[in-house]
Amino acid sequence: MALSTFSILKRSKLEDSRQILNVSLALGDGSAAYPAGGIEIPLAQLGFRMSIDSVMLMNDAASTRMVKYDVTNKKLRIYVEGAAVYAEMSGTVPAMTLELLVIGA
Repeated sequence: MALSTFSILKRSKLEDSRQILNVSLALGDGSAAYPAGGIEIPLAQLGFRMSIDSVMLMNDAASTRMVKYDVTNKKLRIYVEGAAVYAEMSGTVPAMTLELLVIGA
């Protein structure tokens, strides 16, 4: 699954020239399947040339989700709360919008 849509809400720079982006991501449509291993984030489309160093979830109305960035595989992984534990999302992705803080170069 690719990102449905994304928009950069704010862009700034750190002292070491890395970029900080506030990004709004609209994922899923209720019929697209969550890919094994996570959702790929397009570096170039976000304006990064080399890497994404970290991703942090800024605002999510559903407190039962946890988002992590897999640096090794360059993918966003979404975990949902189950019976007292979190498991990676599977099946179809419901329509959702996430606001992320992304740092990269």
